[in-house]
Amino acid sequence: RQAVGLAAVAERVRRLVSFGQLNLLAPEQWTILGQFDVILCRNVMIYFDPETKTRVVHNLLPRLCKGGYLIIGQFEQVARAESGQSASVTQISA
Repeated sequence: RQAVGLAAVAERVRRLVSFGQLNLLAPEQWTILGQFDVILCRNVMIYFDPETKTRVVHNLLPRLCKGGYLIIGQFEQVARAESGQSASVTQISA
């Protein structure tokens, strides 16, 4: 059953997705992850100081496939220079 305002993801899609904990400041632990078309990092960096935000973005962007997207929250800000690779940093609102 679906609650109002929520959506269900098809089983064949759910099998392609995995969830886990990841230290955003320790990219050496990410070697098994591979490359991604999209990284969702919403409402995470709002808690970090500017230097830490820069480190996180520098760690995430190399994990994106060419033309990939890093999705961040509406109130998170990163310097435009951080998205200078062949990836896009996209902000979304609620």
